Amino acid sequence: MRNDKYTFLNACADNNIPNGWEYVKELYLNGRSCNEIQEYLLTKYNIQVSAKHLSDNLKGMGVLRDYSERKLNAITRGRMIYRKKPKENKYKSLSVSQKLRFKVLTRDKFRCVLCGNTPNNGTILEIHHKIPANNDLNNLQTLCYNCHRGLHYSERDAK
Repeated sequence: MRNDKYTFLNACADNNIPNGWEYVKELYLNGRSCNEIQEYLLTKYNIQVSAKHLSDNLKGMGVLRDYSERKLNAITRGRMIYRKKPKENKYKSLSVSQKLRFKVLTRDKFRCVLCGNTPNNGTILEIHHKIPANNDLNNLQTLCYNCHRGLHYSERDAK
């Protein structure tokens, strides 16, 4: 039974991960973002830790990337598309809360609903709105980065 003092390090020890924070540091230095590390720890080890907690501890270790490094890393890893001039979005962006995102990921078993890829394959999972600007759970689905981009480009080309 877990008590109130159950920590990230206890969870790491229970999963045979020695030096839990060093492991997180290694994942981070290999290019993963705090959100990707959070998702990875949850899917691989069932360890629940917030990206903010990871970020705070990495900052304490002196390894947190500055803004430009984070942006460049996101672009090179395909988490962000670089555009010189941002295009105006015809739909008002409705962000999906972390709680709702987790519900969608759990419902879809942390798999892309189109191709079946998971974070264990190094895939980045994203939440897609079937109907723009509608955050109803039934309107959201889990897609990998490639399927999500392919879907949006095919919609754009069809117009």
